Amino acid sequence: SWEKVPHCVKIAGQQCNLSLVFPNLHAYNFIRLRSEEFPWMNQTHNCDPINDRGAIFSAPSISLLVENRSLWVTVLLPCAPSNSCGSEDEEDLEEDCECPLNIFKSLTATVTLFNKHNLSDMKTRSAPVANATPFRVQFGFLSPGETYCAQAYFTLEDVESSSPMSPQQCVQLPGNTGILIITTVFAVLLCLGIMLLLLWRHCSTSEDPLPSSLVIRLREKQ
Repeated sequence: SWEKVPHCVKIAGQQCNLSLVFPNLHAYNFIRLRSEEFPWMNQTHNCDPINDRGAIFSAPSISLLVENRSLWVTVLLPCAPSNSCGSEDEEDLEEDCECPLNIFKSLTATVTLFNKHNLSDMKTRSAPVANATPFRVQFGFLSPGETYCAQAYFTLEDVESSSPMSPQQCVQLPGNTGILIITTVFAVLLCLGIMLLLLWRHCSTSEDPLPSSLVIRLREKQ
């Protein structure tokens, strides 16, 4: 059934906000435009957000994985409107997101990785997103024990603006265990050496010296 859009009835302007009746893009929406003065101009238009040059898309989400001294960043793209996938069950499609945007549009994802405590340590990767595959980026040569954070956004062909930046995700890399073990062993050996030295000095100074008269007699006997 057709629904009138609040604040868009009998207006003289050329624009009107439809967000009150289209709260999300996961629907097959139609817009009917009626002219009060010229009935022959009445038209019904399909709302096609994917091919709209002024479309505004949701931010992607990311996940981080530390593997083999490298940090992998996976970019998860927003779902396309359910009508684009031709699925009959819209609820399942929205939950599983079997229809990401990169199936229909050429996307370029950009991932930025930076050291949380040293902002000069920053790396950026940009690349096209392959169809129907998650976008993964590998970052290597990172400092052990440091905390790194990542963010991502994407751009689409024939769309004027890019997506918002994804929420920031951070992870602390494991420290260099080899150096830690060597440092620990060296510290333990150093402590043991100091303890043995102090014990030897204490024992050598605690011995009772012989009386001088006894020392003279021992020498005379020799």
